[in-house]
Amino acid sequence: MIKYVGGELLPDFLKKILFITHSGEGHADDVLAAAIFEMAMCRTTDIIVIRTRDPEIIKKGDVVVDVGGGELDHHGENFHETRESGEGYASAGIIWNLYGNYAIRNVATREKFFISGNQIMEINKKIDREVILPVDMDDTGEKKQQHMFSFVKYFMPTWLDDEQDYDRAFWKAENLSYKILYHVIKEKIVEAISIKLMDFTKVTDGILEIHSQNFPWKENVLEYNKINPEKQVRFVVFKYTDGTSWAAQAVPPSMEREFEQLIPFPEKWGGKTDQKLAELCDVPDAIMCHKGLFFARAKSKEGILEMCKIAQGIAD
Repeated sequence: MIKYVGGELLPDFLKKILFITHSGEGHADDVLAAAIFEMAMCRTTDIIVIRTRDPEIIKKGDVVVDVGGGELDHHGENFHETRESGEGYASAGIIWNLYGNYAIRNVATREKFFISGNQIMEINKKIDREVILPVDMDDTGEKKQQHMFSFVKYFMPTWLDDEQDYDRAFWKAENLSYKILYHVIKEKIVEAISIKLMDFTKVTDGILEIHSQNFPWKENVLEYNKINPEKQVRFVVFKYTDGTSWAAQAVPPSMEREFEQLIPFPEKWGGKTDQKLAELCDVPDAIMCHKGLFFARAKSKEGILEMCKIAQGIAD
């Protein structure tokens, strides 16, 4: 359990781990830092979070971040740490760098996933790049931007609010940040596991069958396509969620162009359904084609494979 104490020390016999950050208005970097640390401790240890600027209390801290001028305070004059890629650290990145692997391991354990040490390190790097770095850069001013935890500022009191309880606001923001971070880590673990379940040796006519619609295929398929430009996957097919039909999704050229397609379904199919679509594409069991030309369905696996082949101009 995590406990917050507004600028006060607890008796030594009650103290487990003392995490200290600054008082006053909470920011995304220090709120997220507390969430990371809490996750790394697996919520099985009492973590006392004190928000203070009192130097005597700060001296008692086990982990002191974003305040006090110590080695974990990125505002301090002696703090010059940067990432290998050159970007600086704020509190979220500092704590992630130290405790991110533990947070990932604890999520994997709770979800009963097995992942290797190498997978943990890869997941750590991805989350730092995609999630933590934008928070840090926004806080340091390197790049002011919206990010996954930009909502934190909306938890803080305004000057018009009767209640100016910043500690309570911090707690609410940290609680939500913890839940979001947990799901981010879980998603990245699932992605890491999924690569082992994708059999790229079975790519035929630019088509790859995957396990289900919510199977995390995109990053792995795009990585495969980079390495295999002559045998790219252009469509993934899967049994649809109704359990009785099949569907296909067009593969994008990159994550940056996620809403484009290497090969879209034919324009004349867009928005058409059932008999009208079946007549247009000459696939008797065709069900629908999204007007965005990236998604289609048919009653049978054979039908959806045929629709993908037609879209690519592949003759049997």
